Amino acid sequence: MQVGKKKLWVFALAGVGLWSHSASAEEASVEELSGFETGFRLGYGIPFGKATDDPYAWDYGGEIRPAMSQMNDEIAGQVPLWFDVGARIRSNFMVAAAFRYGFGVAGNNLACGGGWRCSTHDIGLGVEFLYHFRPLEVVDPWIGAGLGYEWWSVTIGGAGVITSGARGFEFLNVQGGVGFALGVPSARFGPFLSLSVGQFDSISVECTGACSVSGGGDVQNKTMHQWLIFGVRLTKVWDLSPRGGLSGPDHRLPGIRPRTPRITRVPGPPR
Repeated sequence: MQVGKKKLWVFALAGVGLWSHSASAEEASVEELSGFETGFRLGYGIPFGKATDDPYAWDYGGEIRPAMSQMNDEIAGQVPLWFDVGARIRSNFMVAAAFRYGFGVAGNNLACGGGWRCSTHDIGLGVEFLYHFRPLEVVDPWIGAGLGYEWWSVTIGGAGVITSGARGFEFLNVQGGVGFALGVPSARFGPFLSLSVGQFDSISVECTGACSVSGGGDVQNKTMHQWLIFGVRLTKVWDLSPRGGLSGPDHRLPGIRPRTPRITRVPGPPR
């Protein structure tokens, strides 16, 4: 039994040694991480603030509802599908376009039930700038900021269908997270947290079937609202250069640039 335990410890230590050696060798072979980068996020968003400060809103099946109610009265939350597409520059920097489609959770203020069907969605489109602190390490913390535009819609269906919407600028989006390398620095997975601040400047209502309200216009009394989104993020850097794994003859992993070997001249014997 003691011999078996000793063998187990030997194999474990040998495995740790091999893993450390391979990780060190891979780290030593990575000089720069750059190329085309894609990312996907999944999480949950919580709204704060008001959509507008106007004294009244549109007609929901004959009932005028106050627009000064909190956003979470209409949309309790959302499950966003968030896509990032951009470029990784000199390992640390990422510049990307971001698209977010959120499946909303209906709030308590919506007239759901009793023959009414409710759905709500939140869409965001913008640009973002991220900075990675340790892009070539196993654990890579990062922060970022961005801005964009937001569309929010609420649909209530019964005898008729009423689709009301609001849109406006997202002035600031601050975010941060940690990426854990999935074997190589070019592929990562980890948690993220995002907080955005926006303002709706116009609203609209479209009616079909047995409904009597349509139109829209500018918001007279604008106010700020926020989205707090948290979840997980998966990213991949694709090296498209001839030296990279997608088109290089040595089929190296995408996103890993090999170091150029240094040739040391050895002086010959004196004549």
